[in-house]
Amino acid sequence: LTVEKLITLEKSSKALKVKCTIDNNSKDHRVRMIFPTGLCAQTHKAEAVFEAVKRRNKQKETWVCPCTTDRMQGFVTMAEKDNGLALAGIGIYEYDILPDNAIALTLLRCTGEIADWGYFPTEYSQCLGKTELELEIIPYAQEEKALDTIVDMQYPLSIKQIWERTPGNFKG
Repeated sequence: LTVEKLITLEKSSKALKVKCTIDNNSKDHRVRMIFPTGLCAQTHKAEAVFEAVKRRNKQKETWVCPCTTDRMQGFVTMAEKDNGLALAGIGIYEYDILPDNAIALTLLRCTGEIADWGYFPTEYSQCLGKTELELEIIPYAQEEKALDTIVDMQYPLSIKQIWERTPGNFKG
């Protein structure tokens, strides 16, 4: 299993950019990056379909499922007063809040079966071969500015000239 990371901090950037390439030749495992937050927050937010969902960092005592991983569309944030950490990703859809409030992003989850309601083999879910992921680490004091940075990462503005004015193709 080979993991290559390219970490970039651009001048005037609000985020630390990470490009990660994983060449996976192993089965039945999970690869995560863990980000200690140092925060005492009780909740966090994660992007879901059409909204940012506020979730508890710890499950209720009545929660019987041993798995505490959750889903995200593009980001997860945690804040305490004026200190926050946002993690935005492209190709990253699962995270976990650990007992010390560290955020664990799942980069690769490889499994040969899904067994919640019976046995369902999933041989293509072993994720063999190369996988490329992008993420940004955004410390923040204002959540709105962090969300702007996330949007800039996930939906970059691209400009392309599709028509050129020359003497022969413009009448007016």
